[in-house]
Amino acid sequence: MARYGFFARDARPIAACARPLRPDLARLASRLPQLGCVLCCACAPAGGMTAVRDADGVLLVDDPRLRWLCATARVEARCAVTRAGPREWLRFEDAGGAVLACVYLLPDTDFLAWDALLSACGDVAPSGDDAQVVRRVQRRADLLRFRCLRVGRLTALGSESAARVSPLGRTVAGEIAGDRRGVPA
Repeated sequence: MARYGFFARDARPIAACARPLRPDLARLASRLPQLGCVLCCACAPAGGMTAVRDADGVLLVDDPRLRWLCATARVEARCAVTRAGPREWLRFEDAGGAVLACVYLLPDTDFLAWDALLSACGDVAPSGDDAQVVRRVQRRADLLRFRCLRVGRLTALGSESAARVSPLGRTVAGEIAGDRRGVPA
């Protein structure tokens, strides 16, 4: 067994598959709370917008940890098989293609809500440039639960720290946050 452990640690993950989604941020934000506990790895929050207008109305972000959402121009659903098992996540990019944040599915996440979120966002045509350079940047990792309030065409999105997380969920989150080599951005 120990002989195989060495190869497992050094094995590179199978290339991730990406599915570009329509970046309808208000619709996406209204479905995020249904997921339950997720791991959010985001760039450090900076000053800037806390509201954005899109096709579905106005999205207001009331948590500084989520400001990256207002700068999002592209969203991709990604999956990969790593040495620790399969992973699924949403990757949020700005207009220049820089990764702003990744929201990872955990064992505590509602898988049916995840599938419903992906179907509601729908597919878009691929950009044609799948060979992107992954840049390493300092990211903050948080176990979060989203909360959303929708009034007319205004969607207010916030988050809270996930208080109840299973031991397996914490282990998986620690693996993702602690060893970013196992999961590409």
